[in-house]
Amino acid sequence: MAHVMSVHVDGLAGRSDSVELEFDRHTNIIWGLNGSGKTTLLKIIHAALNNDSRSIRSLPFRSAVVRIHSIDLTAEITRSISMIPENGELDILEPDDEVVFDPDFEETGPRWATEYSEEVARGVGRLHHSYLSINRLVDESRDPRYRNPRFREAIDDSTLDDLFARQVTQRWQAYFTESLSRVRDIQQQGLGQVLSVLFGGSRTTSQTTLPQTDVGEAFEMTRGFLRSQNIAVNFNRGSFSQRFTSERNLQEVVGHIRTIMENVDEAIRPQVDFAHLIRDLYSGSKQLAFDSRGIRVVVDGDAIPLSSLSSGERQILHILLQALSGGESSVIIDEPEISLHVDWQERLVESMRIVNPDCQLILATHSPEVMANVADTNIHQI
Repeated sequence: MAHVMSVHVDGLAGRSDSVELEFDRHTNIIWGLNGSGKTTLLKIIHAALNNDSRSIRSLPFRSAVVRIHSIDLTAEITRSISMIPENGELDILEPDDEVVFDPDFEETGPRWATEYSEEVARGVGRLHHSYLSINRLVDESRDPRYRNPRFREAIDDSTLDDLFARQVTQRWQAYFTESLSRVRDIQQQGLGQVLSVLFGGSRTTSQTTLPQTDVGEAFEMTRGFLRSQNIAVNFNRGSFSQRFTSERNLQEVVGHIRTIMENVDEAIRPQVDFAHLIRDLYSGSKQLAFDSRGIRVVVDGDAIPLSSLSSGERQILHILLQALSGGESSVIIDEPEISLHVDWQERLVESMRIVNPDCQLILATHSPEVMANVADTNIHQI
């Protein structure tokens, strides 16, 4: 996990002056006219986080310094690059140059130099983050078939529809699996605490005040938790009620179960908020269902292909899903307003913050609506 602290670029888009931005931990909007260098700036940041210099060698800038905070390493990382070699001549790809993928290629030319604020045991390559370009509906880097020229030539709208559906489904399933793993960890740790109480390994003192819980609520909570763990225990409401009012260890068990359920609710809250937002944004009778199998589109009770979504519906789904799965890292998006109705543009930043309040947003936009509800201190004009 990592987020960007600042970026300094010389010669951005042919400028004579430097561009230097200090980023907020949570929300950043980069605004500027066409040709001001917004897309180039995002690509530089993305390349620095990837420790990739090859992808930016044809971009119009002279040098860059990107400061990054690594949450995993609890260290500040500074990556810098100069595109001007010692002879002073830029090595820039021309439009007619042929680019061929070679797995044995040994990279030459300018590279990112990396410095660390703390001693790090080993070198750090790619830092976790998300990046969506203006061609974001299909991520070519995630499909090795794009390396085949014949595949690229054969791509049509139907192929792109299928690729979009597949990649969005894969991202949702990856997030769902990770979320389910967190829930199971919470439940298993809680079950250990419950068993410790029952078998005398962990007890609160008699002076400890336990939270007040209604007997009926305690019964339903306990039965629901045991069922979720596939534990079959025969007890009825009457016997449970008698024991609950008189036995402190059972009250402690219910207290632990309450904490487990609260922690589980907190763990799944982002995906619940995500699903509610999508359902609220989509119009009419069209609804999306999210589960371990993927994402299903339902209209008037009938399932339709995910690829049948409109351009705007695809964009908002893709963007919010990217934010949801971003963790505490940077989520970088170029022109998020593409295909979105102005109402959705106005709600976009708030919606992304709802599904993931912990990520860092770095958005480059032309749209006044996208930044309408963003504080001036979080808007960077270049």
